[in-house]
Amino acid sequence: MILSPSWRIARFLPALLILNGCSSSDRPTAPRSRPEFAISDAVHEAGTRGFYFLPPMVAQPTFSGTFDADIATLHPAIAICDVTNDANCGTSTTTLIVFTTSSTPAITVDLTTPQYQVNWNTQAAGFVAGHTYRVHVTAGASGARRELGFADVLLTTTPGQAKFLQTGDIIVLQDGRTLPIHVRIETGIPGSLTVSAASASVAQGGTDLITATVRDLHSAALAGATVAWSVTTTPATGVADATQPLTPTSGTTGTTGTTSTTFKAGATSGTAVLAAANAGLSAATSVTVACNCWITKSPMPTPRGQLGVAVINGILYAVGGYNGGPLSTVEAYDPTTDTWTTKASMPTARSGFAVGVINGILYAAAGTQGGSLKDVVEAYDPTTDTWTTKTRAPTARFGVGGGVVNGILYVVGGDGFGGLVPTVEAYDPSTDTWTEKASMPTPRSQVGVGVANGILYAVGGSSVGNALVPLSVVEAYDPATDTWTTKTSLPVASAGPGVGVVNGILYAVGGFSGGSTNQAYDSNADTWTMKASMPTSRYLLGVGVANGILFAVGGGDPPGVSTLEAYQP
Repeated sequence: MILSPSWRIARFLPALLILNGCSSSDRPTAPRSRPEFAISDAVHEAGTRGFYFLPPMVAQPTFSGTFDADIATLHPAIAICDVTNDANCGTSTTTLIVFTTSSTPAITVDLTTPQYQVNWNTQAAGFVAGHTYRVHVTAGASGARRELGFADVLLTTTPGQAKFLQTGDIIVLQDGRTLPIHVRIETGIPGSLTVSAASASVAQGGTDLITATVRDLHSAALAGATVAWSVTTTPATGVADATQPLTPTSGTTGTTGTTSTTFKAGATSGTAVLAAANAGLSAATSVTVACNCWITKSPMPTPRGQLGVAVINGILYAVGGYNGGPLSTVEAYDPTTDTWTTKASMPTARSGFAVGVINGILYAAAGTQGGSLKDVVEAYDPTTDTWTTKTRAPTARFGVGGGVVNGILYVVGGDGFGGLVPTVEAYDPSTDTWTEKASMPTPRSQVGVGVANGILYAVGGSSVGNALVPLSVVEAYDPATDTWTTKTSLPVASAGPGVGVVNGILYAVGGFSGGSTNQAYDSNADTWTMKASMPTSRYLLGVGVANGILFAVGGGDPPGVSTLEAYQP
């Protein structure tokens, strides 16, 4: 739709406006060799129902709704911006003037017509002949405010009268100084659309209720609004049921302004985005399709237990361990190809050590080499496939747990051959220095350690040095305060569990006495939940998390296993 008011060549030349109908694809998005125009309201381009531009900007439209005269609540605004070279109308660089109910001149309501109205002085500073301007109309209460429509205006120096025959839209401006902008806003126009899911996650094959709420421009529940539902998923297939992912695909709101659909999940874990659309409004919510299942992957080339496992850039590294003797072996697993690759060996063969990744570097601290305790610290750079020796740890020990918080590696507990060690020591790679921290309340070895929301959790372990006597104790360390807090105990006591964190949930898998258990801890609720059991019962295993998948690697003492199993929450 073209609105082309004339622009003065000299102060006293007459002016005119032309309106012309175009499709929405004609809206200007970049500089053009000639102007292109559009208008959107209930008559043009299937715009917002209940909103109309009125004469003299367009020919008299036909309508049957009820005029909404509540100017105080609607608080209409009309913004005019230059879209000649930039379709991003509304930014500070393109908006030239905004008319409101309190501006000068102000938008007023005329109950005799009825209509909302304001006069735009096209001779005001900033407006240039030959440029295209978009007239935006917005209205609605807080939380239900939206753009109702727009019209493009070409300022031209061509005198006379013009008419678009297909629509009859015509404007003749007598003196070229003002353009009367008249609009009609009716009751029942949707102002806001929100979408919510009954549950943020659903099991594979399960269902979830998705609800849309539509409110009018007054933020009141709007009954009788038709909502169209759609779903997109990541990955693209399998996450949603292939036959009927949504039931129904459209609905009409009731007296509470709500309507619902049921989403049915498929057999693949992932994310489903459920979207609702109504009268130019759209909203969406996401639902996680959870697997709670295990998948067997390619076995690790070297069977072993008491190994260290860490993930760097989506690649899982299995380091050292024990199988009839201490190992220095390093093997890397790529989940995208399900393949293993041999890497440079760790300089000091050992088992029962702590690992952590800081700035893409893997650190291995403490451990045992047969009957010899180690305080050695070595760092692995995967980009060069090389190891570097760092400052020794203050305390030689094995069966330790390790976790990284804010770029610091914490080495927790262990066995010093003379008894259990409650010691906590922190390594800062930026200074290559160690600092002793508050001791863990419960001394133990073979402790599982995980970090969730900046808090380090010490899970289970053994109550006897150089043995496996399972514990259920769980204690949390806050590095910010250097303090420990007792948390809800493990449902099943476990020595040497593998611990990993996925989406803020801590998982303790396997362990001596724990067997094949998969115990999930929600730190916000301080509660444990039993999840799908690990296919292979084992202890002293390694765990790493990549792309939301928990990988359980190796285990056993001796002889050690090569098993690799992946858990999808």
